[in-house]
Order: sequence, then structure tokens, then C-alpha cells
Amino acid sequence: MSLTLPPNFAAIRFRRERTIGCSVLLPFLLTGCSYSYDLKAIVRDGRLAFIVDPSSRRDANCVRNITVSAENGEAAAGSDDDRQVVENGAFWEEETRVTDCRNQFPILYGQPLQGEPFQRPIVAPKPLRIGVIYSVGTSSSGSGYGAGRFRIRRDRTVENLPLVDMTAGLEEPANGI
Repeated sequence: MSLTLPPNFAAIRFRRERTIGCSVLLPFLLTGCSYSYDLKAIVRDGRLAFIVDPSSRRDANCVRNITVSAENGEAAAGSDDDRQVVENGAFWEEETRVTDCRNQFPILYGQPLQGEPFQRPIVAPKPLRIGVIYSVGTSSSGSGYGAGRFRIRRDRTVENLPLVDMTAGLEEPANGI
């Protein structure tokens, strides 16, 4: 019995090895390039503010982008808002150029970010609602990213909530691919 290989066997083998090699290296490359930190919502002088959680493993030196979104609900879009971003739950989104990272923590909700805008404010700040769960995300110098979840209580205090594990419930495909 003889084995017959397809004419492009070498190319198939090379693509497979290259894919496996990239899959193995990718996590190491990504962890060397980016970092993450946890955010916490607080009330400071009667205003909602965001800080790096003191128990976070990493810190951030500045903020160049911030997004506050409702997990279930949407705000009414203003005339200058990106309507699609608002329909996806954003209550406030603003971004400065990558090279312009001048904003230090704490960041007050709705405060205009200092620096040259990357775009006009994508979503002007909207009034937040009591009892709604919000997520907050920031980006910092380099490729640092912050995340947090919170809700405002009836007594106007803030409850910080655990981050949702986006990989929870994912299973390996049955066919092993």
C-alpha cells in the first residue's frame, strides 16, 4: 500500500506550522504590549468620579479615552452624538489623540478631557439613572486599559460590582477544532 500526498502538501504543512507557531507566540506578544487595571467609581464632593482601584495589580498614569455605558438601557442621543454609539448603551464617550494623555485620575463623570480631541465628543455626558448597571472603560498611555462596573443607589452612593468574565460559559468545540 502506498501513500499519495496532495501536490500542495508542503504548503499545507507550512501553513499549519506557521499557524500553530503564531498561536503559541500571540499571548506572549500581547502581554508584553498591553496592561490592564481595575477602575472604581466613587463619589467625590457630591460628584461621580473614577479612580484606579487601590487593589488593582497595575496603575495608570493618565486617561486619553473614557466610555461609560449602560448594560441594559439606552440614553437619548443628542444632536452632536454618534447615534449608533448611544443606541449601543453609551452615556458618555470621549477620546483624545493617542499622543495627548494629559488627564490624571480621578476623572469626574462628564468632565471634558484635556488634550486635542481625536474626534468630537462621540457621546456627550447624559444623566445617569439610579439602579442601572454601568460599565466604565478607559485607555491610557501605551496600550493600557481600565475597566469597572457600578450602579448608583437610591441614597446616591455608588456600589462597585465585579467585572463580568466574558469567557465564562465558553466551551471547547465538540469536534476539537
